[in-house]
Amino acid sequence: MKKYLLLVLLAGFVLSSCSDDDEPTGNTGTTQKSTQELIQHKWDIESIIDINFKGATTEVDEIDTLDFIQPGDYIEFLANNKVVVLIDGDLDTSDYNLINESAINFDGDAFDITDLTESRFVMTYKERVDTPYFDNIVNLKR
Repeated sequence: MKKYLLLVLLAGFVLSSCSDDDEPTGNTGTTQKSTQELIQHKWDIESIIDINFKGATTEVDEIDTLDFIQPGDYIEFLANNKVVVLIDGDLDTSDYNLINESAINFDGDAFDITDLTESRFVMTYKERVDTPYFDNIVNLKR
């Protein structure tokens, strides 16, 4: 009788763990948006930070948060690979394209996409050709 009960419990465990309605690991039933879909919005500019290094090193010389960013300044990525930028009252239109899921060519410069969610978008440009080296970090939010 104990063997029979053990087999029933084991069979129940195996059958419940192999249920047809189980989702594959990591799938919650929602569709994951692509990078292209996530960026195509109007993003408020939270901050733009410049990190200047000492010569051709990554030793920080100065960190500067650009102070001309105004409430209402934005970057809008459109479906036609155009980007509209409003900063400090100046409106500009340029081009963008995804290099891959973690990099974007924005106005001729390659930026790493360092954070991208429905409400946050951070991209970083790293200058490593001319000296002094610098990073430019653009923080966007919705």
